[in-house]
Amino acid sequence: MKLAVIVAGGKQYIVREGQYLTVEKVGAEEGASVTLPVLATFSPVGDFKLGTDKNSVSATVTKNYRDKKVDIIKFKNKTRYARKKSHRQPLSVITITSIN
Repeated sequence: MKLAVIVAGGKQYIVREGQYLTVEKVGAEEGASVTLPVLATFSPVGDFKLGTDKNSVSATVTKNYRDKKVDIIKFKNKTRYARKKSHRQPLSVITITSIN
């Protein structure tokens, strides 16, 4: 079982083959395959490779969707100031297919 540290959406994740992962939108349609940048790969045997020279992680986009709505409310007492905004983050569910 190989493990890898990947970067997706500005965050780092430890992944293994066959794993489902929810990340910020990767910019590909559902069913498309993507290659993700790798920081390190390692296995329980003790094999450790640092860097992205010969390492790569392939994944397929399973689903694209938008997260729950988050409300942002600003309020100041006694000054009649109130603002309300909301935001829905686009997310992707990916499946790790191979770690090379």
